[in-house]
Amino acid sequence: METLISITPTLLSTLLFLHPSIPALLVGLFLLIGRLAFGQSTKDSTSTKIEDTTEIALEKRAIKVSLLSNYYEQDGNRSAINGGLGSQQLNSYAEDVNIYFPIKDSSAIKVGGGVDYYTSASLQQIDKGGTGKSVSGDETRAYFNLGSDLGFKKGLVLSPSVGFSTEYDVSSGNFGLSLLKPIKKWNANYSSSFSMIVDRWMMVFPGEFRPLSTDASTSASTNANSSYAIPYTYHGSVLRKDGQLYPIDWRQSYAFINNYSFAINKKMNAALGVDLLMQTGLLSSPFNRVYFNDGIGDEDQKEVRVENLPRERQKLSLSARYNWFVLPYVVVRTQARYYNDSWGIKATTLAVETPIKINKELSFTPFYRYHIQQGSTYYRAYGQHVYKPGSYYTSDMDLGTFTAHKFGAALRYVPFKHAAVKNATKNQMITLKDISVRYARYVRQDNLQADIATLEIIFEIHNR
Repeated sequence: METLISITPTLLSTLLFLHPSIPALLVGLFLLIGRLAFGQSTKDSTSTKIEDTTEIALEKRAIKVSLLSNYYEQDGNRSAINGGLGSQQLNSYAEDVNIYFPIKDSSAIKVGGGVDYYTSASLQQIDKGGTGKSVSGDETRAYFNLGSDLGFKKGLVLSPSVGFSTEYDVSSGNFGLSLLKPIKKWNANYSSSFSMIVDRWMMVFPGEFRPLSTDASTSASTNANSSYAIPYTYHGSVLRKDGQLYPIDWRQSYAFINNYSFAINKKMNAALGVDLLMQTGLLSSPFNRVYFNDGIGDEDQKEVRVENLPRERQKLSLSARYNWFVLPYVVVRTQARYYNDSWGIKATTLAVETPIKINKELSFTPFYRYHIQQGSTYYRAYGQHVYKPGSYYTSDMDLGTFTAHKFGAALRYVPFKHAAVKNATKNQMITLKDISVRYARYVRQDNLQADIATLEIIFEIHNR
């Protein structure tokens, strides 16, 4: 439930040796690819050999398999669940697999899914203070997406997609439709996409705000555990989980994203983007507390309420990208982004990365990103809000004013001579196309710090 700023942890070696699911997942992937390539018979398996595919012309587009592993860890002391104070320690492990099945021409089917498991100190603060409730500090999110690319004349590609995700308190469904249109006359591409996400939230309030019991005949709560937790009556749908009733609320998110990319000359290209987003429904987090300025120092006696934010939000993002191929082995990529929304947040992000080609197979990319944000008009730090009926309030630092830095490097290996496994009977070949590792460090002005490590491996299966 705690917001993830990015994703990951120390050195690549620690990722490989301390993250036991990576070897297992790699083995599973090799078994899957082997089954696809070699079939089920013993006869097929004995007709394989290793080949160098560098000089082989592959007539058909390949099936692509991408395996992505992330490890993320963060720490800080501005937990929104505890009203802007308290540990933000969080660790996350994520595994993601995407498979691209070409059909013909530029058409394809895309399948993807993954699992994200994380532990959070903040989650354990939902039920602090001896309320008798229990919410785990561990959580698992699973997700699946299915999409396709539909190629038409003149290079037009339409890409519909659907998907879903589920975790302890949120279930989501999404739909998207995008298009890509080459503009050969100007050596440019225009892309546009529309997406819709519908979230169903199980309203998990802080322990002291939840009823000690519920009248089964009226669904009305009785004997709430706080003088500020007014007993409520469930309206509409309810969900029973772990022996308790929870009210249900909904959130809808819509995004309209546009990008125009073009070549300036042989060494330079650029892109411009305009993103429009709108959200309606439950936009506050029901488990976030807000403590008010009432002159009381004892937190157990201090005025506290559940975060309250508007049920509508509009967002606008403008972006620009510029790439310059300085030398045959050096590229400078720059990006700028401006953000504004109806809650009063304004933000600017500047980023630069410089891929350096060490040799034909290996490249090294250092990168840096700077972010500055003007906070929402609804934000105040712990104990700074003054309560007024009908007002909005939050102490979530993600909506506050801050500056942040993200820096790190990536290493990418693309085999110049592709070692491949050939299945002579099925006339198929599997090649290792790309291995990349990436490490990033995130530092925010309020002392939130995070480390991110990413490992991605890409295979291709060729039908010759």
